[in-house]
Amino acid sequence: PPVLVPAPAPCIRSLDTSDRALFPPELYPGLERYPHDELLLQGLAAKYPGRVVYDATPVCALPLGPAPRKPLSDAIPGGIQYIRCYANGDGDVLVPALTSDSRIIDLRYFSTGTASASACVRLCKKLVGVAPGFNTQGKYPLGDAEETARERAPSPTPKITVRSDTQPVAAATIPSVFVLVNHATSGPIEAMLDDLQERGKVILVGTSTAGRTAALEDLKGHPGWRVIVGEIQLAHPRAKRPNRSAELSIVGTGAQPQVFVQADPQTELLAWQRVESGETPDTLLRVTPFSSNGGDGNGKTSQPGKSSNGTVTKTAVSHASHSGAPDASLRRAHDILVALQIMGEIESPTLLAQPTPAPAATPAQPIPPAQSKPVLAP
Repeated sequence: PPVLVPAPAPCIRSLDTSDRALFPPELYPGLERYPHDELLLQGLAAKYPGRVVYDATPVCALPLGPAPRKPLSDAIPGGIQYIRCYANGDGDVLVPALTSDSRIIDLRYFSTGTASASACVRLCKKLVGVAPGFNTQGKYPLGDAEETARERAPSPTPKITVRSDTQPVAAATIPSVFVLVNHATSGPIEAMLDDLQERGKVILVGTSTAGRTAALEDLKGHPGWRVIVGEIQLAHPRAKRPNRSAELSIVGTGAQPQVFVQADPQTELLAWQRVESGETPDTLLRVTPFSSNGGDGNGKTSQPGKSSNGTVTKTAVSHASHSGAPDASLRRAHDILVALQIMGEIESPTLLAQPTPAPAATPAQPIPPAQSKPVLAP
């Protein structure tokens, strides 16, 4: 019998947007003002988010003070250490301060450029103890790669694989290192944190990261438009996530936290900034009461931008503007860590080796005077 071959679908080789029969002005107002290239770029941007972008602005611009921020390490209830980083070089400063195996590393609003991939590797290795793995495709700068092992693989495009082992390692126990992330966590650190989570080395808590793991270049002849020329990818497929099992790229999607915390961006930023205004991290775990007169609930009044002793603080953020709301992501990570300790799923916090201070000399106690016996009258 004859074989019926379906006719090929008609192909529009050149779509003329000025054809009024195909695009009536009453249905497509203002279409004639857009050139063909502009419409093509708009379509590519919708089809490939994060790869073809227009006016790529920073994810989050934090109000930086005159002095650079310093990394923070402080103890919170449960024998847990809270660590806050602002730059890749903070790992060198924080290593001597690591005193507990149970850690909450705050990398929200942590943003670095594409050329800092190797520095991000060193930061993860210092704070987590494990070097993350990742792949690079296209023209992606790594920066200083002296401390990373590089292996070139055959590929049509330049590709560099950086990894600490050849296969993902399944964790025997639940990790005791939690990392806080949100929409403003951007750069090479995104792919590295996702790799560490997939290998069972850390648990991400918060919201999806920015998904800005691509190197972009300006498109010549089209001001404001930028296109991807390289990207950093995951080192291993996400076998634990069937819907994205073969996905290595996280451009536009970001790293997905294992513990998702729904938080309002403005409320989260205000809670995060409370430490910047001088509060200790443990106060972010609870609701801080405030009185109507601007005091702290204990009868003490304060003025915006001033502490209780009258000295001007670094930021002029008043307590009333924060409303005393706890930090949702930090509180969730802390509660889970404490619950896992109680259930025995993870070991109790173990203090790392620290120099033992010499015992202080006990001051001599004064000898009480002997009590005289009462003299009875004859």
